[in-house]
Amino acid sequence: MATSPLDDVEMDDSSPPPPSILGKRKREYDEDSDEDNDEDNNEGTLFIPDESDMSLVVYGTKSARDDDILHADSEDEGEADIVDDEESVDGALDDDDDDQDVYTESTESYPGYAIYDQAIPAVKDQLTNISQTVLALLQAHGDGGKHVETHLNAAKALEEVPSTKRLRVALIGNAGVGKSSTLNAITDIANLAKSLASGMSCTNLPTEYRNPFTDQSKPYAAIIRYHDSKGIKRLLADYAKDYYLFEFEFDEDWDEETCQMFNKRSKTAFNTLHMLFRDLEEFSTREAAEEYLQKHHMDTSGQALKFMHQACLEMLQNKRVIDGEPSESYQAASLAKLRKQIDPVMGSISSSDQPALWPLVKHISIGVQGSRVLDVMTLIDLPGSSDNNESRAELVKEYIKTCDYIWVVAPISRVIDDGTTFNMVHRYGKLFRGRIMVVTTHSDADIDSKLVAHLRDQGLDVQRWYELNNKCKEEVKKIKQLDEENKRARRKKSRQTKSTMLDTQGKEDELIARRKALRIDELLRFEIIVQARNRYVTDQLRLMLNGHLPKGTTLAVSCISTSHYAAIKAGRSMHGCRLSANGTGVPALRAHALALPAPGVLQALEQYCFEDFNVFLKNAQLWVKTTNLDRRAELLELAKVPLKNLDGRFELRVVSFRDGLKNGLVNALHQHFDVARESALKVLNQKRKKHPSTIRAFVRKHGNHSTKLCPKESWNEQFVKSITDFIDQPWEAFENHRTQSMDQLKDALIQDMRNILPDIAKEHPLSSKALPTARLAGLIEAQVGALSNIFQKNLHPYSKDLRNIRMDVTQDSKENYFSRTILPVYEECDVDKGSGVVQRCLAKLEAHLAKPRSESPFTKIARSLTIALIKNNAKHTSTAEGSLKKGVETIFESLYAAFDRLIEVTVEEPEERAAREGLQNILGTLEEAHRVAEDLLKGVKGRYPG
Repeated sequence: MATSPLDDVEMDDSSPPPPSILGKRKREYDEDSDEDNDEDNNEGTLFIPDESDMSLVVYGTKSARDDDILHADSEDEGEADIVDDEESVDGALDDDDDDQDVYTESTESYPGYAIYDQAIPAVKDQLTNISQTVLALLQAHGDGGKHVETHLNAAKALEEVPSTKRLRVALIGNAGVGKSSTLNAITDIANLAKSLASGMSCTNLPTEYRNPFTDQSKPYAAIIRYHDSKGIKRLLADYAKDYYLFEFEFDEDWDEETCQMFNKRSKTAFNTLHMLFRDLEEFSTREAAEEYLQKHHMDTSGQALKFMHQACLEMLQNKRVIDGEPSESYQAASLAKLRKQIDPVMGSISSSDQPALWPLVKHISIGVQGSRVLDVMTLIDLPGSSDNNESRAELVKEYIKTCDYIWVVAPISRVIDDGTTFNMVHRYGKLFRGRIMVVTTHSDADIDSKLVAHLRDQGLDVQRWYELNNKCKEEVKKIKQLDEENKRARRKKSRQTKSTMLDTQGKEDELIARRKALRIDELLRFEIIVQARNRYVTDQLRLMLNGHLPKGTTLAVSCISTSHYAAIKAGRSMHGCRLSANGTGVPALRAHALALPAPGVLQALEQYCFEDFNVFLKNAQLWVKTTNLDRRAELLELAKVPLKNLDGRFELRVVSFRDGLKNGLVNALHQHFDVARESALKVLNQKRKKHPSTIRAFVRKHGNHSTKLCPKESWNEQFVKSITDFIDQPWEAFENHRTQSMDQLKDALIQDMRNILPDIAKEHPLSSKALPTARLAGLIEAQVGALSNIFQKNLHPYSKDLRNIRMDVTQDSKENYFSRTILPVYEECDVDKGSGVVQRCLAKLEAHLAKPRSESPFTKIARSLTIALIKNNAKHTSTAEGSLKKGVETIFESLYAAFDRLIEVTVEEPEERAAREGLQNILGTLEEAHRVAEDLLKGVKGRYPG
């Protein structure tokens, strides 16, 4: 059994092997005729991404490309250095053969969580039937007045189980490590994440794979989103900068590797611009393009950039605009057909006269029907972390902020020493509160006696392997001997007797049986070492990386072989031994993925069953059994107290938050100012020792630069490292204060609700006796549960935004508070030329870092942080549409409406009375149906731990 990603996620040993995963990069074309193309391409309907799944409204995909040279600087540089075990299964499956898979995920059991129990659909049906029954009754009396409308709207809100915000999981790793094949495997969809007909890896953009879009009618769909006007300007400026740097600003001090890197980037930029504008006279030929770009090299007016920018806007002017970004959509019955539609847009199909729009594509989202994992989460294939393209790197940083989990992918043979794996866990382990996993690929690779000896030397028990190895050797000798005997017997020319023939047949049967037994032993021997290495790698990774996670958290690790899984799915043999389905680790990884959203989805169902319906039915009880009292303003005023207190309660919360922020985190940063400034100046002094060309490269790249000889580093992050190291303790205190403040607010709001009836009884004892006190008390307690749930649901999005704010303090990006202060300095240095430029640049950087407190970038960090935290608190607490205050206000208004219905003097309209009496007649049946659903759900929960 492969190493489970989490110790508490187990696969049923009796459950069948994992779903299909197919090798990745095979050039693929749909062999079907094109007659269905028009039908498949519903360009008239642009799928609108679900509101709850749009965090960045950033949708990416593997951009197919025209030409290798266009991507000379892409993330796939160096991919050939890695042996990709998925390449051996390129021909495993075609898209149109998906229904012929030998093995699919449907043969696997779901992980052991209550939400996946077979009885859950019955619970949902029982509950939705209640709301549908009420709707059918009340809709017949739609003109019955405001009380009928109130209950009608409440029933409509319960038509479906509330959806939870979909989890977003990012796959990160260097080029060629198997991110795409991992995604194919876990989704059980062959070739889903491979390049779009270009036959090569091209994850140049974030690629989202998700459940079907709204109104998606075919199995596969795609939304292509292009850069907006501002993004296009930035892209064109980057391309021009890369082209001009090598062609006109060549530095004799560049080493050979730096020279080659800038040369590649220059070629990439030129070819991209040429293909983007090849329908224009200025770019009609390569010679014309070179002449135009060279002519405008020293053009300070920016005329060329304005010209190219306008040309791009005209190319996209007929695209539908969503959230300020030009967009278009496609859908098809198969992946092959979808690619045929997308390829012309993405530039995979060359055209000598039409411009290629792929350079303007920002991201693509792929909607898929029928994948267990994609039904509950969105998987995001991000460009390789070795990608040096500045725009893509920034896009990836912004994308990570939208994610809930990170999976770092690396080949098992090098993962323990892999710098990317270490850096990713170090960078995100604590920020993501341990929601990070290492996925090691190629778990079947390099299984030999050297590995066995190494594992033995490391203290692992591999004795069983040696026993099986000796047994196999002996068995091979016996088989060879028996085979020779059988051959000699067959070569004899003398006529064989019946006894001789039976003896020969017996030996043939024995030979077959021995070969089968040998195959079983060889497979067992193979799996023993695969699993031993999996355990060893898992233990080593945890030993090395657990310290970079929150205290008490254990690193999740999954070791998989997608090539063996693909072979199992397709029913093919492998050269040598083929792992069992569970031995590939893919079913365990899929079980882990399905386990991640399970608690949240169950919580939503519990709220729907135990709270939402409880409130609905108690409100219905009060309405149908109402006996109106004399309308007395003072009674309603007491019922309105929670609403009246609401603004004051939240204002106190705001004041408490600001006081805690000022006295804690901000004050701590203020006291740390001198240390932060001195630390940054020391870092700069260390940078002075670098070669002048290296310093210029870092300045040109705004503090970020790397080559094979110069490891990737960020000066900006190093300048604020003192703050990064320091901030842990005050940040934890700040978070604790925030949590306590929220708890105090919740307790005060609950007490306001619970005080209504006692206050009425105290102030108006006679009137209170006429109230249905018991039923009102039950409704209030039901609303207490609803209020507590609103606070609970607010925690994760609030914390997620706090995490992203903290990233803007500690991690370099265009949104980083420090990086924004130093960017003008880098830009000023970038245009500086001539003798002594390096020393002038260093002097400018030093002047910036050494500014007095009032003007210092470190003071600005504290200010920006304070503003961001206050805005975030306001958004989640009171100002945004889905804020805490809006949710509480809805509950309090509903509670007041219940009293308002009881304490009013109006003549009941016939329609209202008919609706009320009709609901009264069936209410007992509905309440019994609700109790059945509650008992059923409680029974399901009782069958599972936790």
